[in-house]
Amino acid sequence: MKNKVFFSVFQGYELDGLNTIETLRRIKKLKPLLVNGRYKGTNEDSFCLSLTKLDLVESIAREFNQESILIVDSNGQAFLKYLNTGIRESIGTMVSVTKKQANALKSWSCINGKFYAVKG
Repeated sequence: MKNKVFFSVFQGYELDGLNTIETLRRIKKLKPLLVNGRYKGTNEDSFCLSLTKLDLVESIAREFNQESILIVDSNGQAFLKYLNTGIRESIGTMVSVTKKQANALKSWSCINGKFYAVKG
């Protein structure tokens, strides 16, 4: 999983109203990969897009008060970009893991039945 950016809009109770519906329609037009996963121990549905869409992803994530987005570069290196500060924190390498391994972790992603996690 390389050259990707992962983001969620499903935090708290922000998912109500017409703005949310319009934003979700806008995301759907980009044909994202749907991601099931866990972040900091909390199950969370997310989206995954090409890294070329980074500016758009940041804008959408800010609309939904997201703390950070996950960026995976061409070498598989993973970074959390904190939206309130712009700081990019290197957190390791995105690797494929088994479902059993993923379930033992606080954070992981599942795309089309394949599990991924960041190993530091």
